[in-house]
Amino acid sequence: MVKVVFFWQSNHVQTRGFLCFLLITLLIQLLPAGLFAQSPTPIPLRRELIEYRPQHFYIAKVTDGRVKKDNIGTVYNGMANRPNAADLHGGVEKSLHELLRWTLPRDSSKVPVEMEIRHLLIRETLETFTEFAELELMVAFYDLSNERKQLYLSRLKIDERLNVDVTSSHERRIRTAVVQAIKDLDEEGPWGKQLVGLPKTDSLAVAPADSAAHISVKSITADGLSAGTTEFAAVTTPLSANKDDQGLGLGFMLLGSRQIATNSTGWIGTAYLFFNQDPSDWQVPFAIGFEQLVISDEAAIRNGWAPLEMRYRMPGLAAFRKLDELVHLGLFLNVPFGVERTVNLTTFQGIERNFIGVSGGMGLYFMSNTAASLVAGLRLHMMSTNSLSYPRELGLRVEAGFRF
Repeated sequence: MVKVVFFWQSNHVQTRGFLCFLLITLLIQLLPAGLFAQSPTPIPLRRELIEYRPQHFYIAKVTDGRVKKDNIGTVYNGMANRPNAADLHGGVEKSLHELLRWTLPRDSSKVPVEMEIRHLLIRETLETFTEFAELELMVAFYDLSNERKQLYLSRLKIDERLNVDVTSSHERRIRTAVVQAIKDLDEEGPWGKQLVGLPKTDSLAVAPADSAAHISVKSITADGLSAGTTEFAAVTTPLSANKDDQGLGLGFMLLGSRQIATNSTGWIGTAYLFFNQDPSDWQVPFAIGFEQLVISDEAAIRNGWAPLEMRYRMPGLAAFRKLDELVHLGLFLNVPFGVERTVNLTTFQGIERNFIGVSGGMGLYFMSNTAASLVAGLRLHMMSTNSLSYPRELGLRVEAGFRF
């Protein structure tokens, strides 16, 4: 519920206009910093249970044997699609070790195997209406029960073309390739027999030696890779929760705002309920707000109606997208509706009526989307309704609060 209180005041349009101009200028200066951020983009791996049991071994250790360990490739960030280095969240060795530790069933009675990452590279290519993603993975496996004897060398490549941003789906391709390499070792390794009933991929070439007992060079093609995810039977379990990404799941955010606009000033309180807090994807919470505004005398004279009381609700949705480590783009859409009591300033006739409208906005927000944090933001706010006394608004909101 919202109550808009009206009284005559001596605010000057020039002062309010200057403040709006100043804050808009600040927003324009801050926006490129978020859009063109150059800090490395972390890629968190989802801990989705791998419903596959190796028949001959278990992964006892993961090591990073790459020559260059600074990143795993380049992605395009922000609305401007600026190229930026990318790396697995927590590093290649730790990230993959934790992934397999929590998601791949282990049987310590089998052969302990070390999984060494020799090469891991991701690429993105921007096309006219699509984006093209590539993954290259080379993995060497060692038998730790036999003086670290090399068992198998697997080279895998995945290509995928999507109609949406491919950055958030790199982790799925990485998981797909890692699991395929493990299955290839189980099927084609030096175990003395070939297993049956395992998923196959088309072999492009098979090299003879390359210092390994066996080598697999394969290409996994995917038109969307939804089939690839189904093939490896990945399902979400309680063990899937990444302790480094505690923000995943249900969450809340409370913000208090100061509005400085062309037709009003005042305070706003808004509560947000998050059902999805995936750090690498859009987060779309449900929002409900309470507003205490003062309509300026200039706006009342211009409209010809003075609000005595306005009671309205303003449910809606927001959308937040990470631009940098703590910088997020925020988009907002609300539907204000309710009842207004107003008086005509010419005839002094009072009426009571229903009204409805739409409001929206966009802004920049500084917060963490993986843990509880303080929040600060600046939003451009716009509103249009069929109200007689408060039909439209344009201004800025300075916001602060906390997320938990």
